[in-house]
Amino acid sequence: MTKLSRLNAAIASLAVLVLWNPSTHAELRVRNARELAKTYGLSNYSSRPDSLAALKVAVLDNSFEGFLQNRDSLPESAEYLRGPLRSAPSTGNTQSSGHGLMMAQVIWALAGREAQGPKFYLIEANGITNLRAAIDQVVELDVDIVLYASTWETGGNFDGQGFINAEVSRATEAGALWINAAGNDHGMTFTGRVSSDPSTGALRLPGSGGMLGLTNKLTNNPVKLTLSWTDYKNEEDSQTLKDLDWELQDWTGRRVALKNLRQGPESTCSDAPLYARGERENSLHPREQDEVILQEGVYHLRVLDCSGNFVPSDRVRLVVQSPKGGSLELHEANGAYEINPPADHPNVITIGDLSPVSSLGPTLDGRSKPDFRLRDTRVEMSDGVTIPMGSSVASAIYTGILVRMMSYEPRLSKESLDRYRQKLAREQRSASGVGPEWRTPSVSELATLLW
Repeated sequence: MTKLSRLNAAIASLAVLVLWNPSTHAELRVRNARELAKTYGLSNYSSRPDSLAALKVAVLDNSFEGFLQNRDSLPESAEYLRGPLRSAPSTGNTQSSGHGLMMAQVIWALAGREAQGPKFYLIEANGITNLRAAIDQVVELDVDIVLYASTWETGGNFDGQGFINAEVSRATEAGALWINAAGNDHGMTFTGRVSSDPSTGALRLPGSGGMLGLTNKLTNNPVKLTLSWTDYKNEEDSQTLKDLDWELQDWTGRRVALKNLRQGPESTCSDAPLYARGERENSLHPREQDEVILQEGVYHLRVLDCSGNFVPSDRVRLVVQSPKGGSLELHEANGAYEINPPADHPNVITIGDLSPVSSLGPTLDGRSKPDFRLRDTRVEMSDGVTIPMGSSVASAIYTGILVRMMSYEPRLSKESLDRYRQKLAREQRSASGVGPEWRTPSVSELATLLW
């Protein structure tokens, strides 16, 4: 799961770690699959084995540990496709090694757990090289539905642009229906303007002293801070010329961390009093990211404009994460504008839930995200472990619902679902910036969406 910033999400991570240790859990199933199917009104969508067998579903994830030892956890036709890099860099998301297998199993459970299918492809997608190769496979295999239950804190401009979304566009343009988790960053994200004080070079941020405040409630807490800004291009190797650095201070004003990559040749921060003398590493990308072990207390993040070339339309985003749920409070969190790529892509279906961790829109360009939110996303496994709510499991449940619907009506499309989203939003008078709560359409209602 992405960005565990609340207690439930931390419990979810722990549950997944337990569930998918192949040496101790051999044949786990979703115990409450029938209850979930009833909750989401799937009884009207009777199984059509031929259509189900023809559906191709790709689950793109960091790891599928346990699959080879537990082949009966999915249809016999399921295939595991490794990425070109065995030890790919992490996207930054806190996921257990069996996360991808769990996503696939939830899909199959909601789809009816029929032996005929769907045809699953479990594709490693950890890091940009593996993600790019996974999308190559999606296009080559002519996959119908993709589930990517993950997001990136970097690589995009919060508006559907950037090189991560450019890769995803190859799949959507090839006809794949891409389902993406919204992320679990609610309350742990700040998005704001880039406006600096000429006298200090520091950004004018809304917290005390022009900084962002962060309360850490635990000792020895590993906290990841990701600062990014809206200057990503659609090509991964494009050089930004806009440069921000960040400094984290404790409650006494003492510096505890500094992240100061040099973005572009015109950076001036190495000469500022804030910095110790020494060479700064270069970076192509508009981001500063680091993990810091924090002690209990209040911290403040200062951001320095090192290039002086930002324009009024530029935005900056800070995402704060810890694997220890409920341990952090970001004082100036927006409570909105929390959707990271590729969940902000205009042609993917972004899924969240009603839990307190699920990220909320709108996107920076004003689109409502997530597209749909699910109410009941509790998954109970056959060993008695319950995986709490969150956008990751919600996206898997939703993908299972779509598999069930598409096996009944293969003509269901992204355009059909967009029309249905608009219909539900009118009925529910959805809050600005977020999509409506999902309600599975009746069979007759579905027929009206296919024109």
